[in-house]
Amino acid sequence: DNTITEPVKNKTPISIEDAEKLLETALNSLVTEEQTRVRASLLKQEMQNLSDQAFDESSLGFENFSDFLAQYPDTAGIQQKGTTLYVFPPEQEPEPVELHLLYRSQLKKRGLRVVPSDIRLSVIKDLIAILQRDSEVAWRDLVNNLVENYQAQGKNQYSKSYVNDVLRVARRANIVGVHNGGKLATSPVYLLMSSERLFQEAVMRLDLTFLKEIQSLNSPFELEEAAVALYDSVGHTRYLKVIMNRFADNGQNQPAVTVISHDSSE
Repeated sequence: DNTITEPVKNKTPISIEDAEKLLETALNSLVTEEQTRVRASLLKQEMQNLSDQAFDESSLGFENFSDFLAQYPDTAGIQQKGTTLYVFPPEQEPEPVELHLLYRSQLKKRGLRVVPSDIRLSVIKDLIAILQRDSEVAWRDLVNNLVENYQAQGKNQYSKSYVNDVLRVARRANIVGVHNGGKLATSPVYLLMSSERLFQEAVMRLDLTFLKEIQSLNSPFELEEAAVALYDSVGHTRYLKVIMNRFADNGQNQPAVTVISHDSSE
């Protein structure tokens, strides 16, 4: 018989009790005074190395490693930061999440992605110019026109995704309206406001929409952190305070501008 027999690997899973002890041992071996927390992926790798690959959270009934970790808060603390999960000894205080990053991630979950401010302002200015020239443009055509113009200028960072995101916020801020009745891509977009300082007023509407949403989050509201979230700079704090005061004085959700009546039956 010439059949070659592969050596049988020991795949006997470790017990749930041994898994908790392994978790503690692996975590203690990785953390130091300087490195007070570790990425969950590295911790899992260390647990597998220490157990000769016997550790496998799925064999213990967990869908993923983070579910496994959540079962042992007295052994390991966990903290999500962006897309990365960190683990730290429970007696260690987790690093505070920077509020401006928290604001951005929560806004994105609510459909208000914060596009980089230079791109955001350029897109707003250009879409206003297009809609002042052509009273109605289909959503998809508007996005494509803008992106093609940017690519022709070598501005390849102005992606379709970014332009769509800005347009969504502009819609939420009542800068533009969209006729319903079909797919969003083919729905006509039109300006909802008129002002001698249309671009400036539109930017304020946009920022107020972001600020109002940030204030509604279950997080502390700090205007400086909001400025960093929206403009990557605390230098915009005073401006945001001014427009918030203006908003409060008007008793309105938006700056006082003329709203264009746009009857879809026309």
